[in-house]
Amino acid sequence: MSDVKAMLDKMSISQAGHLPVVAQFCRRIGLADVVNAAQMAVDVGTAVQLMLLDTLSGRSPLYRLEPFARSVDTRLLLGKIIPAVAFNDTTLGRAMDAIYAVGTEQLFSQVAFRAARSFPLTLDMRHVHFDTMSVSVWGDYALCTNEED
Repeated sequence: MSDVKAMLDKMSISQAGHLPVVAQFCRRIGLADVVNAAQMAVDVGTAVQLMLLDTLSGRSPLYRLEPFARSVDTRLLLGKIIPAVAFNDTTLGRAMDAIYAVGTEQLFSQVAFRAARSFPLTLDMRHVHFDTMSVSVWGDYALCTNEED
């Protein structure tokens, strides 16, 4: 009798009703794929790469990327043809949200590590100090002057 009680304690019972049929229908018609494609016409990594290229082209804001995408050859720069409309502000906002959800410091560390590993012969890794903090100071300092001595 204790074996049956132990088995019953391990069981999880839920009522499925008609939902397995609906779930299978959704899978069969590819509902999740269609919705995912509608949400983000471009993957986060590709959006970030174009943001980086846009910034390095001389523009500094991380919005209105669509006109920049329209002016460049996305096949050359991104490895695939992507319509400029895919880089709308909503897509970029979602990409930034996804980066924040993963953790900006963690993602930056991973990218930096991969960059360093991509050039192993030219970079001496024995003395690498990886500090991503920035420090700002302001105010009046008695020892600092703008005059040359």
